[in-house]
Amino acid sequence: MMKNFIAHSSELLAHQRSQTTEALIVRGLSL
Repeated sequence: MMKNFIAHSSELLAHQRSQTTEALIVRGLSL
């Protein structure tokens, strides 16, 4: 159970990070 939770959390973090990176790239391109 705990291992599953940790895996899910890191997955969410990775997804969030890639979204943030995408947003920064898009913002950089539109400047």
